[in-house]
Amino acid sequence: MLSIISLKVVAQEDLDKMIKLEGPKNEKVTATFKSGNLINLKTTETIHRNEMDFRVDHRFGDIGGSAGGAKNFFGLDNSTDIRIGFDYGLTDNINIGIARAKGATEVRQLYEGNIKYRFVEQTIDNSVPVSIAFLEAQSYPRWRLRKKNIQRQVSNGSATA
Repeated sequence: MLSIISLKVVAQEDLDKMIKLEGPKNEKVTATFKSGNLINLKTTETIHRNEMDFRVDHRFGDIGGSAGGAKNFFGLDNSTDIRIGFDYGLTDNINIGIARAKGATEVRQLYEGNIKYRFVEQTIDNSVPVSIAFLEAQSYPRWRLRKKNIQRQVSNGSATA
């Protein structure tokens, strides 16, 4: 005996329309990006007044290749670029930050400073559809000394590493 069963399945409407959020018309959107950084880039998010964000970023060495695996703790033992930074919230919309990065290239050390000012905030009702922030960042590199420069400085009696 052959029987055919037919079911009608209906998907839900847009969740925001179903919930029908009640609240002030010009309420600000919070945590669009969940952080002030997205991988290696700054976002429009700022941290709150009198809060500090401590961040350590790094690149792994060889994770699973011929020099990788458990013998170098899957790349952690060969971290090449390490950046340590602090961001501080002066106000809810203004952050300042400082950082130092250790590089594996010609730039041995990189000192950074930044200030971020969020001057437009997105609202839930889309009366302001975007968030806009201004970021000013400055970097000061300390170049690796070449062997000739080191020898020249040693002969002058002023060797620094």
